[in-house]
Amino acid sequence: MYPERYKTLSACYKATLKTMLAETAKVEKQIDELTKKDPAVKRNIELLTSIPGIGKQNALQFILHTNNFKNFESANHLACYSGVVPFPNQSGVTIKRERVSKLANQKLKKLLHMGAMSCIRAHGELKDYYIRKVKEGKNKMLVINAIRNKLVHRMFAVIKRQTPYTNEIQEFAIRAN
Repeated sequence: MYPERYKTLSACYKATLKTMLAETAKVEKQIDELTKKDPAVKRNIELLTSIPGIGKQNALQFILHTNNFKNFESANHLACYSGVVPFPNQSGVTIKRERVSKLANQKLKKLLHMGAMSCIRAHGELKDYYIRKVKEGKNKMLVINAIRNKLVHRMFAVIKRQTPYTNEIQEFAIRAN
């Protein structure tokens, strides 16, 4: 739209961008070296990234925040910590729509949101689920929150069984509820 502005800004920020990309590469290399030192962490990253919608950053953050999934005894407990479980919202006779807790780990919640949005854009059963529920008249954010919850259950099932994600894992996660 503004080719002259683009050329000027590109020239100004070229060195800064190059430095930032180099520093990012260094940090990613250090992360890879650290994960290679612990075989359990490395294995769990591989397992988690087998789930559609869960990338390396999501896997790393969940491993860090959950002490490699040792701090949580169930998927429901982890889902509650991640802020994807709705709670009743009522006072006396006034009953409102269920809400998720504001005390949840916001970083994990944001990462799950990005994973859910990735699943909705890609072809798969979660996209079909989203389309079906929206056609039924459900609120879009409510359906996205349900997909976030499904992702947490899938992550927990994959780690518990120590097998990569397949449709059998999906059935195990459903039965665990």
